[in-house]
Amino acid sequence: MDFMTLKLFANGTTRWAKRYDYAQLDEAPVAIRFLNATTIEVRGSASSDTTWDIAAVRYKLPTGLGGPNYRREAFDIDFERPLGLARDGQGDFYVCGSAPSDSTGYDMVLARLDTALNVVWDVTFDGGGFDDAALNISLDDNGDVLAMGYVGLDSSGQQTALATLKLAGDDGDLLWKKTYGSLAATGRSFIGRRVISDEAGNVIVAGEVTEGSLSHFLTLKYDSEGEYEWERSYAGDSTGLNRPTAVLATGDGETLVGGLSAEGGTPTYVWIKYEDYKRDEEYVPGPDSLPAYALNEVIVRFSPHVVNTAFVDSPDRNWGRVEQIITDTALISLMDSTLEAGGLLSQWKLVKIFHHLKSTTTHLTGRTGESVQIPRVWSAFILEIGEAEVKHPVSVSLALDSLPYRYIRYAHPNYALRFPTASLLSGANDPHYDDQHSLWDTPEYDNANINIEPAWDIVDGAESWLNREVKIAQFDTGVQFTHEDLRCEGCPGLSGSVVTRALWFTPGNDTVDLSNFPLVDLDVAPLDLENGHGTRAAGIMAARRNNEKGIAGIAGGDAEAGQLGAMLNSYRLTYKSPYSSLVTLVDAMEYDLEHSDGGDIFCIEAQIVHDASGSSIDPTDVKLLRELIEMAYDLEVIQTTARGNFGNIDNNERIIYPAMYKDNWLISVGASGKDGRHLNNDLNIGPINGSFGESFETSFGADMDFIAPGTSDIILTTVRDNNSNTEYLFFNGTSASLPHATGTAALLMMHSRDELSQEDIERLLEYSSTDIEGGEDPTYPNGYDIYNGWGRLNAGRALEMIDPDHENLRVVHFEFEGDYLYEDIVCNGQTECPLCSPTVFRIFVQKKLSTTAPPLFCERFMYLLTSLSPLNTV
Repeated sequence: MDFMTLKLFANGTTRWAKRYDYAQLDEAPVAIRFLNATTIEVRGSASSDTTWDIAAVRYKLPTGLGGPNYRREAFDIDFERPLGLARDGQGDFYVCGSAPSDSTGYDMVLARLDTALNVVWDVTFDGGGFDDAALNISLDDNGDVLAMGYVGLDSSGQQTALATLKLAGDDGDLLWKKTYGSLAATGRSFIGRRVISDEAGNVIVAGEVTEGSLSHFLTLKYDSEGEYEWERSYAGDSTGLNRPTAVLATGDGETLVGGLSAEGGTPTYVWIKYEDYKRDEEYVPGPDSLPAYALNEVIVRFSPHVVNTAFVDSPDRNWGRVEQIITDTALISLMDSTLEAGGLLSQWKLVKIFHHLKSTTTHLTGRTGESVQIPRVWSAFILEIGEAEVKHPVSVSLALDSLPYRYIRYAHPNYALRFPTASLLSGANDPHYDDQHSLWDTPEYDNANINIEPAWDIVDGAESWLNREVKIAQFDTGVQFTHEDLRCEGCPGLSGSVVTRALWFTPGNDTVDLSNFPLVDLDVAPLDLENGHGTRAAGIMAARRNNEKGIAGIAGGDAEAGQLGAMLNSYRLTYKSPYSSLVTLVDAMEYDLEHSDGGDIFCIEAQIVHDASGSSIDPTDVKLLRELIEMAYDLEVIQTTARGNFGNIDNNERIIYPAMYKDNWLISVGASGKDGRHLNNDLNIGPINGSFGESFETSFGADMDFIAPGTSDIILTTVRDNNSNTEYLFFNGTSASLPHATGTAALLMMHSRDELSQEDIERLLEYSSTDIEGGEDPTYPNGYDIYNGWGRLNAGRALEMIDPDHENLRVVHFEFEGDYLYEDIVCNGQTECPLCSPTVFRIFVQKKLSTTAPPLFCERFMYLLTSLSPLNTV
């Protein structure tokens, strides 16, 4: 095998061909470059008797005349396989490849050689004890070295991760290293083929993903510091080999990737062009100095008839100019004049929000199998504000919202999402169960728990886990699905994990499969970058019980009996900052609703917090989120939300969405303290009924449903750790209260003989709650109060209410005719109200019968007297 170099005429015929052979042994060219306008250099490894060396062969372009050539026969570095070669402007060589070690298989080796081929520096990297190799090397404009290849993930060599490294050119010091691919991607191998940098110093990587006999292109982009930017894939017709061989940055925001593709079964060379786009995560601060909404972005829901549906339905288009997407030129002119854009508005960017949703999707199948018509939210876009007299997102929103409804349905800022964490600080054989004081009645914290053990007795005795699979869609910061208490022992990644889907909705409108990412990227926390947020909530809900590991999750099944509990769809919404934006949440919600294996329950940790006094825009104008919440409700998804840690919002001093949308759409959960009452530590002078160092009060009022444990002394859960899958820490705030309620809702769905609606779950949890009364300043009355709602969550009592062996209670539904509104027949909550008798059936306004409402719910219900059933009603 020799070097072969050809120059072709424009018509593809050969102008000249040159061959390089050394001592009639094997040579392997790996790179070619232009030295100047008249000379090219072919570089690669070349063989001596028993070792591989490097060679560089030069040719004059017009004639093909060779020389001078460079060769290093007595190589001073322990290269067994030099695989990539580059050269800088001074003539120094940079070599990458692999070499064997005594204990870790093959390792990556990189080296710099001067013009005389003397070693300037050489470095070796081991990816984790298995075979590794650097396959390609290049230089950025600063003279730093970029290399890529693969690192082995198992001893068989069947699974590898794509590895990208950046080194200082002068001394070879490692600046950063990134891997893509993990054992979670069972059966897939990731290999890097080419790496370059663009004018801004961003690093672009082209590689391939192989699974069995099939492979596809994978293109990744990192910024100059190694932070992930985006990924793209290309599989041709998915019938065979697809391998990239070249990558090019055009300098105007486009990336070209070329290579072999098995198009129609015949190997073909293809080029793919990608548009480079990433939204900036910059926010305008609100009155509390925390982010309120995205800078220079406005959400606009256009009337569907003015939108180019071909653009909406194209999976490869994430953004375009206004003139490419809006088909009504009169509207473009009207928007331009309204915003005083000087004729430039047609060139402003519109960005897809729902990049998985097509304009042809008019119905989705609900949780119980019913086909439900959905709103045409695909006509909502992010408008990036360009040069205009009217510049502020609020001003732009108000201006566009005032335009005729036939053009624009609504417009509002892209509000910032927050995650309501204030501070992050034997019913089971799990070793930390004794520290889970929020679950069972312990002498130290009497009356602070949710009474979980009777609930487990009921579901275990009935083997309710076998009735149906219940899946929770968790909208949070991601989950470390490799944690020992969230997966089966020895299972690779998502295989055997309680997390069945782990996706990241990025600022660049990408949906990224986190099963390909290393542990450090699985859960990016909002306030504590070391210990995560989503992983903590996941453990409370779904950590496996009776597996002799860690903690017991409320709906985590019984590992000892081989019974699986609730499963999780994890949606990570955060990037670098502790915040995210509205569009990432609604896109993730729509994605889950559209898939048949979506969640039965939405656990929404993210919040939009709005101070009504701090802006001229009406906070009820968060209409895009409202549409998605109502859509999920219509599709019969149970929705649970955290009320927040901001104290009194009863006078709308602070609006919190989605927790303050219509009460019947979702379940809104506040926090309780160590005494089981409304958590109030806002004086910042030590514990009142919370843990030391906590200085917040759970939000209350505005139809909050009930409270659940939310102080760190009594809550222990799974925690993210960059280097370990076995860590546990405490958790607090309504971030911790919410998964207590969500896990209990999952138990109810598993155990019920019938399908339970949102209203059923909500009323069961409310009616069964432990009433909080008495106390001083304030004094809590009997029944509902604005601080505690209907009381503290009581999981055992909730399960008893639908268990045939307890009090003969059950939920009954039946159909009725007529357009009844609850305003037609309203009880005022007084005991003498004749329709509030506990012997009648109660019909909820959404045409579903719920027998679970306490008398004080009279003002929300319409009632119908009946004697159709001998069952007791509640």
